[in-house]
Amino acid sequence: MAEELFTVRLMVDRSCNRVVFAESDGRFVDILMSFLTYPLATILRLTGNQVPFGSMNKLYESVASVDSRCLCSEACRSMLLDPIYLAAEECSRLPINIDEKHDLCCYICSDPDCDAEYLSFYANAQCSCGSSMAKKVRFSQSRGSTVKSEAGVFVVSSLGFMISDDLVVSQHSLVEICSLFARLGIEQGRNLEAMDVNLTADVITELLKRILVSDSPLTDVFLGEPKEKGKLMPLKNHSTHQIQARTSRTKPFSVKLMLNENGKKLVFAEADDEFVNLLVSYLTYPMGLVEKKLEGRSGIRCFDNLYRSIIESLASADCFKGVDLMNLLLNPELPRHLILEKNLLGFSLQRKEKFYICRTYDCDSDQVSTIGNAKCKGCKQISNRRLWAVNGSDGFMAQGRYMVRDDLVVKPLSSVMIVRDFLRQAHGGVQVMSVEIGQEEFAINVARSFQALALLRASVTSTQVLTDALMVGDNEIKSL
Repeated sequence: MAEELFTVRLMVDRSCNRVVFAESDGRFVDILMSFLTYPLATILRLTGNQVPFGSMNKLYESVASVDSRCLCSEACRSMLLDPIYLAAEECSRLPINIDEKHDLCCYICSDPDCDAEYLSFYANAQCSCGSSMAKKVRFSQSRGSTVKSEAGVFVVSSLGFMISDDLVVSQHSLVEICSLFARLGIEQGRNLEAMDVNLTADVITELLKRILVSDSPLTDVFLGEPKEKGKLMPLKNHSTHQIQARTSRTKPFSVKLMLNENGKKLVFAEADDEFVNLLVSYLTYPMGLVEKKLEGRSGIRCFDNLYRSIIESLASADCFKGVDLMNLLLNPELPRHLILEKNLLGFSLQRKEKFYICRTYDCDSDQVSTIGNAKCKGCKQISNRRLWAVNGSDGFMAQGRYMVRDDLVVKPLSSVMIVRDFLRQAHGGVQVMSVEIGQEEFAINVARSFQALALLRASVTSTQVLTDALMVGDNEIKSL
Protein backbone atom coordinates (compact mmCIF):
# COMPACT_ATOMS: atom_id res chain seq x y z
CA MET A 1 0.00 0.00 0.00
CA ALA A 2 1.45 3.37 -1.00
CA GLU A 3 2.22 5.61 1.95
CA GLU A 4 0.72 9.05 2.34
CA LEU A 5 3.32 11.81 2.50
CA PHE A 6 2.71 14.71 4.83
CA THR A 7 4.61 17.45 6.59
CA VAL A 8 5.16 18.25 10.25
CA ARG A 9 6.32 21.67 11.45
CA LEU A 10 9.07 21.81 14.05
CA MET A 11 9.95 24.68 16.36
CA VAL A 12 13.76 24.61 16.67
CA ASP A 13 15.97 26.34 19.23
CA ARG A 14 19.01 27.26 17.13
CA SER A 15 21.03 28.38 20.16
CA CYS A 16 21.44 24.74 21.19
CA ASN A 17 20.23 23.02 18.00
CA ARG A 18 17.30 21.13 19.51
CA VAL A 19 13.67 20.57 18.64
CA VAL A 20 11.47 22.33 21.19
CA PHE A 21 8.23 20.88 19.88
CA ALA A 22 6.51 19.61 16.78
CA GLU A 23 3.15 20.89 15.55
CA SER A 24 0.85 18.53 13.68
CA ASP A 25 -2.69 17.43 13.13
CA GLY A 26 -3.88 14.04 14.36
CA ARG A 27 -2.06 12.04 11.70
CA PHE A 28 1.37 12.28 13.31
CA VAL A 29 -0.11 11.67 16.76
CA ASP A 30 -1.86 8.53 15.43
CA ILE A 31 1.48 7.20 14.21
CA LEU A 32 3.18 7.88 17.53
CA MET A 33 0.32 6.33 19.50
CA SER A 34 0.39 3.24 17.29
CA PHE A 35 3.80 2.41 18.79
CA LEU A 36 1.99 1.61 22.05
CA THR A 37 0.01 -1.13 20.28
CA TYR A 38 3.10 -2.95 18.99
CA PRO A 39 4.18 -6.10 20.86
CA LEU A 40 7.77 -5.94 22.08
CA ALA A 41 8.75 -8.55 19.48
CA THR A 42 7.25 -6.39 16.74
CA ILE A 43 9.29 -3.40 17.90
CA LEU A 44 12.42 -5.55 17.76
CA ARG A 45 11.53 -6.84 14.29
CA LEU A 46 10.78 -3.39 12.89
CA THR A 47 14.06 -2.01 14.25
CA GLY A 48 16.02 -4.99 12.96
CA ASN A 49 16.87 -5.98 16.56
CA GLN A 50 19.79 -3.58 16.20
CA VAL A 51 18.81 -1.01 18.85
CA PRO A 52 19.35 -1.70 22.58
CA PHE A 53 16.05 -2.55 24.24
CA GLY A 54 17.07 -3.72 27.70
CA SER A 55 17.58 -7.48 27.51
CA MET A 56 14.73 -8.04 25.06
CA ASN A 57 17.26 -8.21 22.20
CA LYS A 58 18.95 -11.27 23.71
CA LEU A 59 15.63 -12.87 24.60
CA TYR A 60 14.43 -12.38 21.01
CA GLU A 61 17.65 -13.93 19.65
CA SER A 62 17.33 -16.86 22.05
CA VAL A 63 13.84 -17.70 20.79
CA ALA A 64 14.92 -17.27 17.17
CA SER A 65 17.86 -19.67 17.54
CA VAL A 66 16.60 -22.22 20.06
CA ASP A 67 16.30 -25.80 18.84
CA SER A 68 12.76 -26.79 17.82
CA ARG A 69 12.84 -29.54 20.42
CA CYS A 70 12.83 -26.85 23.11
CA LEU A 71 9.50 -25.47 21.85
CA CYS A 72 6.05 -26.95 22.30
CA SER A 73 5.68 -26.56 18.52
CA GLU A 74 7.37 -24.63 15.75
CA ALA A 75 4.29 -22.40 15.64
CA CYS A 76 5.23 -21.20 19.15
CA ARG A 77 8.32 -19.60 17.65
CA SER A 78 6.09 -17.58 15.34
CA MET A 79 3.78 -16.68 18.22
CA LEU A 80 6.73 -15.23 20.12
CA LEU A 81 8.72 -13.60 17.30
CA ASP A 82 5.78 -12.30 15.26
CA PRO A 83 2.72 -12.19 17.53
CA ILE A 84 -0.54 -10.83 16.25
CA TYR A 85 -1.94 -7.81 18.08
CA LEU A 86 -5.48 -6.57 18.39
CA ALA A 87 -4.82 -3.10 16.94
CA ALA A 88 -3.23 -4.36 13.70
CA GLU A 89 -6.38 -3.56 11.74
CA GLU A 90 -6.46 0.01 13.03
CA CYS A 91 -2.76 0.41 12.26
CA SER A 92 -3.40 -0.63 8.67
CA ARG A 93 -5.34 2.65 8.26
CA LEU A 94 -2.46 4.85 9.41
CA PRO A 95 -1.21 7.37 6.83
CA ILE A 96 2.20 5.69 7.18
CA ASN A 97 2.09 2.12 8.46
CA ILE A 98 5.58 0.71 9.03
CA ASP A 99 4.19 -2.73 9.91
CA GLU A 100 2.35 -3.75 6.77
CA LYS A 101 3.25 -7.41 7.32
CA HIS A 102 0.18 -8.15 9.39
CA ASP A 103 -3.09 -8.78 7.60
CA LEU A 104 -6.29 -10.49 8.65
CA CYS A 105 -5.58 -14.12 7.85
CA CYS A 106 -5.21 -17.46 9.58
CA TYR A 107 -4.51 -21.10 8.71
CA ILE A 108 -6.40 -24.37 8.71
CA CYS A 109 -5.32 -27.94 8.10
CA SER A 110 -3.97 -28.54 4.60
CA ASP A 111 -5.51 -32.04 4.50
CA PRO A 112 -8.87 -31.66 2.70
CA ASP A 113 -10.22 -34.77 4.46
CA CYS A 114 -9.43 -33.49 7.94
CA ASP A 115 -12.45 -32.58 10.06
CA ALA A 116 -10.52 -31.15 13.03
CA GLU A 117 -12.15 -28.03 14.43
CA TYR A 118 -9.06 -25.82 14.77
CA LEU A 119 -7.44 -22.85 13.09
CA SER A 120 -4.16 -21.13 13.77
CA PHE A 121 -3.05 -17.51 13.40
CA TYR A 122 0.41 -18.85 12.52
CA ALA A 123 1.49 -20.97 9.56
CA ASN A 124 2.57 -24.60 9.97
CA ALA A 125 1.13 -25.29 13.38
CA GLN A 126 0.49 -29.01 13.78
CA CYS A 127 -3.11 -30.09 13.42
CA SER A 128 -4.55 -32.73 15.74
CA CYS A 129 -4.61 -35.08 12.74
CA GLY A 130 -0.84 -34.75 12.39
CA SER A 131 -0.83 -32.64 9.22
CA SER A 132 0.45 -29.10 8.93
CA MET A 133 -1.97 -26.19 9.24
CA ALA A 134 -0.74 -24.46 6.10
CA LYS A 135 -3.88 -23.56 4.13
CA LYS A 136 -4.29 -19.79 4.29
CA VAL A 137 -7.78 -18.40 4.83
CA ARG A 138 -9.01 -14.86 5.42
CA PHE A 139 -11.67 -13.26 7.54
CA SER A 140 -14.83 -12.36 5.66
CA GLN A 141 -15.47 -9.28 7.79
CA SER A 142 -13.50 -6.88 9.94
CA ARG A 143 -14.23 -4.47 12.79
CA GLY A 144 -14.11 -1.56 10.36
CA SER A 145 -12.88 -0.36 7.01
CA THR A 146 -9.20 -0.89 6.23
CA VAL A 147 -9.28 2.10 3.89
CA LYS A 148 -7.23 5.03 5.10
CA SER A 149 -9.52 7.71 6.45
CA GLU A 150 -9.14 11.46 6.55
CA ALA A 151 -10.92 11.38 9.92
CA GLY A 152 -7.96 9.69 11.61
CA VAL A 153 -7.43 6.37 13.36
CA PHE A 154 -7.15 6.88 17.12
CA VAL A 155 -7.44 10.66 17.58
CA VAL A 156 -9.58 13.17 15.72
CA SER A 157 -7.46 14.11 12.72
CA SER A 158 -8.70 17.69 12.43
CA LEU A 159 -7.44 18.66 15.88
CA GLY A 160 -4.07 20.35 16.32
CA PHE A 161 -1.41 18.94 18.65
CA MET A 162 1.92 19.91 20.15
CA ILE A 163 4.52 17.17 20.67
CA SER A 164 7.60 17.90 22.80
CA ASP A 165 11.03 16.47 22.01
CA ASP A 166 10.50 13.77 24.66
CA LEU A 167 7.02 13.02 23.26
CA VAL A 168 4.68 14.70 25.70
CA VAL A 169 1.55 15.22 23.58
CA SER A 170 -1.02 17.94 24.21
CA GLN A 171 -3.45 20.11 22.30
CA HIS A 172 -2.40 23.61 21.30
CA SER A 173 -2.51 25.80 24.39
CA LEU A 174 -0.73 28.90 25.65
CA VAL A 175 -0.53 27.26 29.08
CA GLU A 176 1.18 24.17 27.63
CA ILE A 177 3.65 26.27 25.64
CA CYS A 178 4.57 28.41 28.65
CA SER A 179 4.97 25.29 30.78
CA LEU A 180 7.26 23.70 28.18
CA PHE A 181 9.35 26.87 27.83
CA ALA A 182 9.74 27.05 31.61
CA ARG A 183 10.84 23.41 31.75
CA LEU A 184 13.44 23.99 29.03
CA GLY A 185 14.58 27.38 30.26
CA ILE A 186 13.48 29.23 27.11
CA GLU A 187 12.70 32.92 27.45
CA GLN A 188 9.82 34.33 25.37
CA GLY A 189 10.54 32.21 22.33
CA ARG A 190 13.92 33.76 21.57
CA ASN A 191 16.27 32.02 19.09
CA LEU A 192 13.37 29.87 17.85
CA GLU A 193 12.55 29.27 14.21
CA ALA A 194 10.09 27.07 12.33
CA MET A 195 11.20 24.17 10.17
CA ASP A 196 9.06 21.89 7.99
CA VAL A 197 10.00 18.20 7.63
CA ASN A 198 8.52 15.40 5.52
CA LEU A 199 7.52 12.12 7.12
CA THR A 200 8.22 8.82 5.35
CA ALA A 201 8.26 5.19 6.46
CA ASP A 202 12.05 5.34 6.88
CA VAL A 203 11.76 8.45 9.06
CA ILE A 204 9.07 6.84 11.23
CA THR A 205 11.16 3.68 11.64
CA GLU A 206 14.17 5.75 12.65
CA LEU A 207 11.98 7.63 15.13
CA LEU A 208 10.91 4.34 16.72
CA LYS A 209 14.57 3.35 17.07
CA ARG A 210 15.49 6.61 18.77
CA ILE A 211 12.57 6.37 21.20
CA LEU A 212 14.19 3.25 22.66
CA VAL A 213 17.55 4.87 23.34
CA SER A 214 17.02 8.63 23.58
CA ASP A 215 15.05 11.24 25.48
CA SER A 216 15.15 13.57 22.44
CA PRO A 217 14.09 11.49 19.42
CA LEU A 218 12.79 14.45 17.38
CA THR A 219 16.11 16.26 17.66
CA ASP A 220 18.01 13.07 16.91
CA VAL A 221 16.05 12.23 13.76
CA PHE A 222 15.44 15.67 12.27
CA LEU A 223 18.54 17.58 13.38
CA GLY A 224 21.01 14.69 13.71
CA GLU A 225 22.00 15.52 17.27
CA PRO A 226 21.98 12.28 19.32
CA LYS A 227 21.97 12.86 23.07
CA GLU A 228 22.62 10.61 26.03
CA LYS A 229 19.57 8.99 27.53
CA GLY A 230 18.50 10.17 30.99
CA LYS A 231 18.40 8.09 34.13
CA LEU A 232 15.68 5.53 34.74
CA MET A 233 12.80 6.36 37.03
CA PRO A 234 12.78 4.05 40.08
CA LEU A 235 9.88 1.63 40.27
CA LYS A 236 8.28 2.23 43.64
CA ASN A 237 6.06 -0.20 45.46
CA HIS A 238 2.94 1.95 45.43
CA SER A 239 -0.78 1.54 44.79
CA THR A 240 -0.57 -1.89 46.38
CA HIS A 241 -4.34 -2.28 46.60
CA GLN A 242 -4.53 -2.03 42.80
CA ILE A 243 -1.72 -4.51 42.31
CA GLN A 244 -3.36 -6.87 44.77
CA ALA A 245 -6.64 -6.77 42.85
CA ARG A 246 -4.93 -7.74 39.62
CA THR A 247 -2.91 -10.68 40.87
CA SER A 248 -3.73 -14.29 40.19
CA ARG A 249 -3.09 -17.14 42.58
CA THR A 250 -0.62 -19.43 40.88
CA LYS A 251 1.99 -21.76 42.24
CA PRO A 252 5.26 -19.82 42.56
CA PHE A 253 8.16 -20.48 40.22
CA SER A 254 11.35 -21.68 41.90
CA VAL A 255 14.52 -20.24 40.41
CA LYS A 256 18.06 -21.11 41.47
CA LEU A 257 20.54 -18.25 41.23
CA MET A 258 24.19 -19.16 40.74
CA LEU A 259 26.43 -16.50 42.29
CA ASN A 260 30.14 -15.93 41.92
CA GLU A 261 31.35 -16.03 45.52
CA ASN A 262 34.39 -13.83 44.91
CA GLY A 263 32.87 -11.20 42.64
CA LYS A 264 29.45 -11.25 44.33
CA LYS A 265 28.01 -11.43 40.84
CA LEU A 266 25.09 -13.40 39.47
CA VAL A 267 26.50 -15.87 36.94
CA PHE A 268 23.28 -17.48 35.69
CA ALA A 269 19.93 -18.84 36.84
CA GLU A 270 18.61 -22.35 36.58
CA ALA A 271 14.85 -22.64 36.11
CA ASP A 272 12.17 -24.84 34.66
CA ASP A 273 10.02 -24.14 31.62
CA GLU A 274 7.34 -22.28 33.61
CA PHE A 275 9.72 -19.45 34.50
CA VAL A 276 11.11 -19.33 30.97
CA ASN A 277 7.55 -19.23 29.59
CA LEU A 278 7.00 -16.11 31.71
CA LEU A 279 10.12 -14.46 30.29
CA VAL A 280 9.48 -15.26 26.61
CA SER A 281 5.82 -14.25 26.94
CA TYR A 282 7.04 -10.67 27.40
CA LEU A 283 7.77 -10.65 23.67
CA THR A 284 4.02 -10.81 23.01
CA TYR A 285 3.12 -7.87 25.30
CA PRO A 286 2.09 -4.66 23.51
CA MET A 287 4.14 -1.70 24.77
CA GLY A 288 0.94 -0.12 26.05
CA LEU A 289 0.33 -3.21 28.18
CA VAL A 290 3.82 -2.88 29.67
CA GLU A 291 3.04 0.76 30.45
CA LYS A 292 -0.30 -0.18 32.01
CA LYS A 293 1.21 -2.83 34.27
CA LEU A 294 4.02 -0.47 35.33
CA GLU A 295 1.61 2.47 35.69
CA GLY A 296 3.40 4.63 33.12
CA ARG A 297 6.83 4.06 34.69
CA SER A 298 8.55 1.59 32.38
CA GLY A 299 11.81 3.55 32.52
CA ILE A 300 11.68 4.33 28.78
CA ARG A 301 10.91 8.02 29.07
CA CYS A 302 9.35 8.69 25.66
CA PHE A 303 7.02 5.69 25.88
CA ASP A 304 6.11 6.73 29.42
CA ASN A 305 5.32 10.24 28.20
CA LEU A 306 3.17 9.01 25.32
CA TYR A 307 1.17 6.79 27.64
CA ARG A 308 0.76 9.37 30.38
CA SER A 309 -0.22 12.04 27.84
CA ILE A 310 -3.35 10.02 27.16
CA ILE A 311 -4.26 9.86 30.84
CA GLU A 312 -3.23 13.36 31.90
CA SER A 313 -4.21 15.42 28.86
CA LEU A 314 -5.79 13.86 25.81
CA ALA A 315 -8.50 11.68 27.34
CA SER A 316 -10.12 14.57 29.21
CA ALA A 317 -9.99 16.77 26.11
CA ASP A 318 -12.10 14.34 24.04
CA CYS A 319 -9.34 13.97 21.47
CA PHE A 320 -10.10 10.32 20.71
CA LYS A 321 -12.57 9.07 18.15
CA GLY A 322 -14.03 6.64 20.66
CA VAL A 323 -13.48 5.05 24.05
CA ASP A 324 -12.78 1.66 22.46
CA LEU A 325 -9.98 3.16 20.36
CA MET A 326 -8.50 4.92 23.37
CA ASN A 327 -8.59 1.63 25.27
CA LEU A 328 -6.55 -0.07 22.55
CA LEU A 329 -3.76 2.26 23.72
CA LEU A 330 -4.47 2.60 27.44
CA ASN A 331 -5.79 -0.87 28.28
CA PRO A 332 -4.58 -3.21 25.54
CA GLU A 333 -5.38 -6.89 25.89
CA LEU A 334 -3.48 -9.94 24.79
CA PRO A 335 -5.20 -12.16 22.24
CA ARG A 336 -6.66 -15.18 24.03
CA HIS A 337 -4.27 -17.62 22.38
CA LEU A 338 -1.22 -15.79 23.79
CA ILE A 339 -2.27 -15.75 27.46
CA LEU A 340 -0.54 -18.31 29.65
CA GLU A 341 -2.80 -20.14 32.05
CA LYS A 342 -0.08 -19.70 34.67
CA ASN A 343 0.60 -15.97 34.54
CA LEU A 344 1.72 -13.67 37.32
CA LEU A 345 0.27 -10.33 36.27
CA GLY A 346 -3.42 -11.06 36.50
CA PHE A 347 -4.38 -11.65 32.86
CA SER A 348 -7.84 -13.18 32.74
CA LEU A 349 -8.52 -16.06 30.39
CA GLN A 350 -11.42 -14.84 28.29
CA ARG A 351 -13.84 -17.18 26.61
CA LYS A 352 -12.23 -19.01 23.71
CA GLU A 353 -12.59 -17.33 20.36
CA LYS A 354 -15.06 -18.95 17.96
CA PHE A 355 -14.72 -18.93 14.19
CA TYR A 356 -16.76 -20.43 11.39
CA ILE A 357 -15.97 -21.79 7.93
CA CYS A 358 -18.21 -23.20 5.21
CA ARG A 359 -18.56 -26.99 5.24
CA THR A 360 -20.59 -27.38 2.05
CA TYR A 361 -19.24 -30.27 -0.04
CA ASP A 362 -16.91 -29.12 -2.85
CA CYS A 363 -16.92 -25.51 -1.60
CA ASP A 364 -13.35 -24.22 -1.72
CA SER A 365 -13.99 -20.93 0.08
CA ASP A 366 -11.03 -19.33 1.82
CA GLN A 367 -13.26 -17.15 4.02
CA VAL A 368 -13.51 -17.48 7.82
CA SER A 369 -16.25 -15.68 9.72
CA THR A 370 -16.61 -14.70 13.37
CA ILE A 371 -20.40 -14.86 12.92
CA GLY A 372 -22.27 -18.16 13.01
CA ASN A 373 -24.78 -19.04 10.28
CA ALA A 374 -23.42 -16.42 7.91
CA LYS A 375 -23.85 -16.93 4.17
CA CYS A 376 -20.68 -18.24 2.49
CA LYS A 377 -19.28 -15.78 -0.03
CA GLY A 378 -18.18 -18.70 -2.20
CA CYS A 379 -21.10 -21.09 -2.59
CA LYS A 380 -23.73 -18.71 -1.12
CA GLN A 381 -24.95 -21.44 1.24
CA ILE A 382 -25.42 -21.20 5.00
CA SER A 383 -23.46 -24.17 6.29
CA ASN A 384 -20.90 -23.37 8.94
CA ARG A 385 -18.39 -25.49 10.83
CA ARG A 386 -17.19 -24.08 14.13
CA LEU A 387 -13.45 -23.70 14.64
CA TRP A 388 -11.38 -22.98 17.73
CA ALA A 389 -8.09 -21.10 17.73
CA VAL A 390 -4.96 -23.06 18.60
CA ASN A 391 -3.40 -21.33 21.59
CA GLY A 392 -0.22 -21.30 23.66
CA SER A 393 -1.90 -21.14 27.07
CA ASP A 394 -0.16 -24.35 28.12
CA GLY A 395 3.19 -22.72 27.39
CA PHE A 396 5.56 -21.97 24.56
CA MET A 397 8.65 -23.82 25.78
CA ALA A 398 8.91 -27.59 26.02
CA GLN A 399 9.06 -29.14 29.47
CA GLY A 400 12.59 -29.12 30.84
CA ARG A 401 15.27 -27.19 32.70
CA TYR A 402 16.88 -24.07 31.26
CA MET A 403 19.81 -21.77 31.90
CA VAL A 404 19.02 -18.06 31.95
CA ARG A 405 21.80 -15.52 31.82
CA ASP A 406 21.51 -12.15 33.53
CA ASP A 407 20.87 -10.53 30.13
CA LEU A 408 18.11 -13.09 29.34
CA VAL A 409 20.07 -15.34 27.00
CA VAL A 410 18.10 -18.58 27.39
CA LYS A 411 19.49 -22.04 26.61
CA PRO A 412 18.50 -25.58 27.55
CA LEU A 413 20.38 -26.77 30.62
CA SER A 414 23.59 -28.56 29.67
CA SER A 415 26.41 -29.86 31.86
CA VAL A 416 28.97 -29.07 29.18
CA MET A 417 27.68 -25.51 28.87
CA ILE A 418 27.72 -25.02 32.64
CA VAL A 419 31.41 -25.93 32.74
CA ARG A 420 32.43 -24.19 29.52
CA ASP A 421 30.50 -20.96 29.73
CA PHE A 422 29.84 -20.36 33.39
CA LEU A 423 32.00 -22.22 35.91
CA ARG A 424 35.16 -20.87 34.28
CA GLN A 425 33.89 -17.39 35.06
CA ALA A 426 33.09 -18.25 38.67
CA HIS A 427 36.52 -17.83 40.20
CA GLY A 428 36.50 -19.17 43.74
CA GLY A 429 33.42 -21.32 43.36
CA VAL A 430 29.68 -20.86 43.03
CA GLN A 431 27.07 -20.18 45.68
CA VAL A 432 23.52 -21.33 45.00
CA MET A 433 20.55 -19.31 46.23
CA SER A 434 16.86 -19.98 45.62
CA VAL A 435 14.07 -17.50 45.03
CA GLU A 436 10.38 -17.99 44.37
CA ILE A 437 8.42 -15.78 42.00
CA GLY A 438 4.64 -15.95 42.00
CA GLN A 439 1.71 -16.03 44.35
CA GLU A 440 0.99 -18.64 46.96
CA GLU A 441 -0.61 -17.04 50.00
CA PHE A 442 -2.78 -13.93 49.90
CA ALA A 443 -0.62 -12.16 52.48
CA ILE A 444 2.37 -12.08 50.13
CA ASN A 445 0.47 -11.50 46.89
CA VAL A 446 1.41 -7.82 46.68
CA ALA A 447 5.12 -8.31 47.32
CA ARG A 448 5.50 -11.11 44.82
CA SER A 449 3.43 -9.28 42.23
CA PHE A 450 5.74 -6.31 42.70
CA GLN A 451 8.67 -8.67 42.15
CA ALA A 452 7.12 -9.87 38.89
CA LEU A 453 6.61 -6.24 37.83
CA ALA A 454 10.24 -5.48 38.64
CA LEU A 455 11.25 -8.40 36.43
CA LEU A 456 9.15 -7.02 33.56
CA ARG A 457 10.56 -3.52 33.95
CA ALA A 458 14.16 -4.73 34.17
CA SER A 459 13.66 -6.78 31.00
CA VAL A 460 12.98 -3.65 28.90
CA THR A 461 15.54 -1.37 30.55
CA SER A 462 18.46 -3.41 31.87
CA THR A 463 21.10 -5.87 30.67
CA GLN A 464 21.31 -7.45 34.13
CA VAL A 465 17.69 -8.33 34.61
CA LEU A 466 17.91 -10.99 37.31
CA THR A 467 20.31 -8.92 39.38
CA ASP A 468 18.16 -5.79 39.17
CA ALA A 469 14.83 -7.52 39.71
CA LEU A 470 15.69 -10.19 42.27
CA MET A 471 18.73 -9.00 44.21
CA VAL A 472 19.37 -6.04 46.50
CA GLY A 473 23.11 -6.23 47.02
CA ASP A 474 25.90 -8.73 47.46
CA ASN A 475 24.36 -12.17 47.83
CA GLU A 476 21.10 -10.71 49.11
CA ILE A 477 17.78 -11.69 47.59
CA LYS A 478 15.06 -9.05 47.53
CA SER A 479 12.64 -9.83 50.31
CA LEU A 480 9.22 -11.22 49.47
